[in-house]
Amino acid sequence: MIPRLVRNVSLSASLVYVLTIVHHIYGAIAFDTPWRYHAAFVGVAGIAATLLLTRFSTSWGPSVLRQTTMAVLAAVTIIVAVGLVGVFEGAYNHAIKLLLFFGGAAPETMHRLFPPPTYEMPSDVLFEVTGVLQFVAGLIAARATVALWRGRRG
Repeated sequence: MIPRLVRNVSLSASLVYVLTIVHHIYGAIAFDTPWRYHAAFVGVAGIAATLLLTRFSTSWGPSVLRQTTMAVLAAVTIIVAVGLVGVFEGAYNHAIKLLLFFGGAAPETMHRLFPPPTYEMPSDVLFEVTGVLQFVAGLIAARATVALWRGRRG
């Protein structure tokens, strides 16, 4: 049961990171903002860390190693994949921005909450959809991580 739960965390966190890579590379090209490429490196590092932690969490090594790496996998997933990417990047930078924009928020409010050039007002469907999908994937990763934590304790 635990290896399946670890695999679910690994797959869902990796999905978050893959979406981050695609989203930021596309944004860098579409908006001619090369500084967005940095997030692709974060995504690659996230995938590498996730795979490494998954390997040690499910290995035949000492129990303390498996338990420790499982806890680190859960922590990294919650902090980076769920918190930084899912909540901040996906929810705030895209979902909330879209709700406010299409909900008729004043331009001054939008520029105060989402100042250019860091933020783009909605003008590209693929960019916004991949941005919001990071939030959806973050929710999936959160659910998988909670299931792992409960399964580990039970």
